[in-house]
Amino acid sequence: MRLFSRYSAVMLLSLIMTWGVCSSAVAQDAEVIFNRCKMKIQEITQRTTNAQTETVRTCAPIITELLAQGNNEEAHRVARRCLATVDEITAAGTQNLRRTCRECVEMLRRLNAIELAERLTNLCEASIRKLNEQQRRARRLIEELF
Repeated sequence: MRLFSRYSAVMLLSLIMTWGVCSSAVAQDAEVIFNRCKMKIQEITQRTTNAQTETVRTCAPIITELLAQGNNEEAHRVARRCLATVDEITAAGTQNLRRTCRECVEMLRRLNAIELAERLTNLCEASIRKLNEQQRRARRLIEELF
């Protein structure tokens, strides 16, 4: 009976230690996933806002020159195309963010890292707001040329 008790105690201790290691590994995995996803979200946001800004930088001088030449119709045509480009860039960036966020949050929830999933959700929402704000700013800059 005594041998069984020692064996049981050793097994229980082994199980507890294994659970601690697994639990720790899951927590570390969740942190790694969170950090990778955070970097990816920041990268998508930066790449999109850069493209929005670059569109305005490219379009503004062309529109200004066309207006200076008195070619208003062509200036409006270019402006419409530039506005459409800004909108397409924003839509693509937003779609990419939503997909990435959805996948990352699902992975974190599967690991039961609810707090990290919520933090990532907040980051995603802030990033989408940033893209929309930049879109409004870019559109306003183009529209103010007239």
